[in-house]
Amino acid sequence: MMCRVEDAIKLLEEVVEIKEEKLGTVHPDVHDDRERLQQLLKDVGRTYIHKTRKLEELLLSARNENHRLK
Repeated sequence: MMCRVEDAIKLLEEVVEIKEEKLGTVHPDVHDDRERLQQLLKDVGRTYIHKTRKLEELLLSARNENHRLK
């Protein structure tokens, strides 16, 4: 059973990471998935540590997205 929980945690972490990249960190969908992840981790006695991206990475990502849209 625990293996399935660990798989679920890994998948939800990936979902949050991808949504943060695509939608931004303050998007409601990202917030909802982050809360689901926090609850799942709490249920198994772990805590969620939100990994923030460096400002340089965020600016580069935004610049690349801007160039892609042109």
